[in-house]
Amino acid sequence: MRTAAKTLLLSSVFLALAGVGCGGSDAPLVGGDRDAHGCIGSAGYTWCEAKQKCLRIWEEKCETASAELYAQLKNLTFTMGDGVVTMRDGVFEQELEPGAATKRVIRYFGNEAVGDLDGDGRPDAAFIITEDAGGSGLFYYVVAALWTVEGYKGTGAFLLGDRVAPQPTEIRDGRIIANFADRPAGAPMSDSPSVGTSKYLEVEDGKLVEAGR
Repeated sequence: MRTAAKTLLLSSVFLALAGVGCGGSDAPLVGGDRDAHGCIGSAGYTWCEAKQKCLRIWEEKCETASAELYAQLKNLTFTMGDGVVTMRDGVFEQELEPGAATKRVIRYFGNEAVGDLDGDGRPDAAFIITEDAGGSGLFYYVVAALWTVEGYKGTGAFLLGDRVAPQPTEIRDGRIIANFADRPAGAPMSDSPSVGTSKYLEVEDGKLVEAGR
């Protein structure tokens, strides 16, 4: 009787421990890590803003911009300050003074991102341009292009800084995230940009305005 009782007791303990190890309520569940878009990270899925769906990047690329969109961006009209800029093949030139050899030159830089910025479900875009006004500075700006039935419409340009180092641009949850490297406060312009910086931007009344994270 004692041997049978001892065997029964050991069996009960073993089963209890097995239950804790295999079926405890704290055990992580595969697929239980869905993000805000419903993408399951443990299964390798991430959100593609351009295609508006979850995908595995090794199975399907998250395209940034089509050739047709590139062409429209490089010929976009947008505003800078009080002026209007219309690029042609990615370039805009303006005489600083009549007959002067030095010109103000605005160029398409790139770093495109595609995603919905105004809540209409259509693919908008954001990209970087540079401005060279003939001095030592080279100024970097972000511009957004909003989808319309007539074609893409440019917003106002948002200044990132002078001689910064742009990094990949993102569009996430209706906002542009402009990533770039800058210099520490007070550092001379001769120093290379070394401080990672991000600007979070939203479209408001046709302009890009800084938003909270």
